[in-house]
Amino acid sequence: MTGHYILTEADVRGNGRFDDAIGLCNSPVDVHEPGGSRAIMDHVGIGYGIPWRTLVPLDVDNILVAGRCISVDAIAFGSTRNVPARTMTGEATAIAAAMIRRPSGLSGD
Repeated sequence: MTGHYILTEADVRGNGRFDDAIGLCNSPVDVHEPGGSRAIMDHVGIGYGIPWRTLVPLDVDNILVAGRCISVDAIAFGSTRNVPARTMTGEATAIAAAMIRRPSGLSGD
């Protein structure tokens, strides 16, 4: 999924900060090469922000994504695929969904 922003390796390794960050993550970059012949395990320092824009698909309306589906490059995915980032993005999308006003006429209004 491509979002309104793609979180990159430079953002993750450079402690990226964003005005629309939903929180900070400092999970290490953990990438396993297919076939198991090489792996990357690097710390990310003090952590990086995950922008809201990575949860909003670019060409699809009325949907948010969370967890492993957010908009990131391959190296950033090595950090965001872990539980802390998945939890953070899940909470952010759940809160956003709860804040959206339901159309009138639905039960519970």
